[in-house]
Amino acid sequence: MGTRTTASKVVSLQQAANGSWRDTIFVMLPKVRLVTLNYDGCEMTMECLTSLLNLDYPTDLLEIVMVDNASVDGIVDRVFRWLQSGYAGQW
Repeated sequence: MGTRTTASKVVSLQQAANGSWRDTIFVMLPKVRLVTLNYDGCEMTMECLTSLLNLDYPTDLLEIVMVDNASVDGIVDRVFRWLQSGYAGQW
């Protein structure tokens, strides 16, 4: 399988201000998969997931995977509830 990429325009503030778009640079961004591992680290994992969801990266090129190693701190249920709420409020 090949790597899917997308072109994103990178324009300086100066170019945007003066309308000079002819020097626009196109950057090919790769699809990225971020994997976070968890074992009874609920608070730290939730902080990590929050940070990952706030990355400045195209969402269609970003996949976030959480791998849990049979935690007993309720992280899996907590993450599901948080995702279903649309990341509303503090997890």
